[in-house]
Amino acid sequence: MPPQPTHAARSDGASPAPVASRDRPTGWASGARILVAPTLAGLAALVVWWAIVRIFEIPDYLLPAPQAVAARIVKEWPVLVKHGSYTLLSVLTGFVSAVVIGVPLAFGIVLSRSMERVAMAVSSGDVARRSPRFANRGRSWWCGSASAFCRRSRSSS
Repeated sequence: MPPQPTHAARSDGASPAPVASRDRPTGWASGARILVAPTLAGLAALVVWWAIVRIFEIPDYLLPAPQAVAARIVKEWPVLVKHGSYTLLSVLTGFVSAVVIGVPLAFGIVLSRSMERVAMAVSSGDVARRSPRFANRGRSWWCGSASAFCRRSRSSS
């Protein structure tokens, strides 16, 4: 197959005409397209949910209707805000601490050959070998520092 000529290879020396983009609307139409499809999909999902609950007469304790969920959210709003803000604070604290620790550590690994060797030696070890483990007749109790309980697993050792 012969190579296709590019715009630089035109015989008349003129630059190519700009191609009108019919696929991407401009102005308010682009914003409408971005908002309308997800909104219609969400409304359709709510209607299907409501219809399933209504047609099959599913009890509230198995699958509450959308209006029951909305009423409960409004009723419990202060509790949701309290716990949501605590969760958001925990996430942001974790993110900031990861950045504060990770970025200088990454710079140190990139800029220092000896620090790179230490980091590779530490990270190449077996994770299971370095985890705290308590043996109990062929089983192990694996305990993480952030977990509220220990997970029991089978161990070959």
